[in-house]
Amino acid sequence: MITDKGEGTGMAQLLRRLDDEVYVEYNTFGLDGTDLPTWGSPTDEMYHFIAAVRMESWDAEPGAADDSWTPVSSATFVAKSGVIAILSMMDGKGHDFLIGPAHFEYGVSMYLREPQPGDGHATDDCEETWLLRFWPIRDVFDPIADAAPFSYIAAGWIRAWTPSTAGYARCAARPRAGV
Repeated sequence: MITDKGEGTGMAQLLRRLDDEVYVEYNTFGLDGTDLPTWGSPTDEMYHFIAAVRMESWDAEPGAADDSWTPVSSATFVAKSGVIAILSMMDGKGHDFLIGPAHFEYGVSMYLREPQPGDGHATDDCEETWLLRFWPIRDVFDPIADAAPFSYIAAGWIRAWTPSTAGYARCAARPRAGV
């Protein structure tokens, strides 16, 4: 379920959220659209399970989640498109989720709790519930790398390595020894 609420208290405002499920294999999952490594559940006894995931997009760093959530980890990353998705090994990519503008550095906090009634997107078979909160930190747009046309960047390389047709014609017109 995707909701655009614009609700929140204090300084940070919740912009949108997405409730989803992911089939976790070998205790790892990833985030497509980020440069983060794979993440895993801190519970080592489960290798394959279904987890309910709530992803939230905030306009600033949110305060701590309520007491039902246990903080697991936090990180920063760069999102080239501003759209992320949960990745699992066999199920592939989950639903796309807009966290904010493209070419920004973002913060993310991961929380964990035991499943509660209503957690999960489609089933009640969740073994864990995760909360991922995303917020923008700073703009990292680089006009040379992110906006320059490919032909501008590669023009010197293409001219240096592309043989001319006249060169091919000269080579083909030469008699070969022993032919």
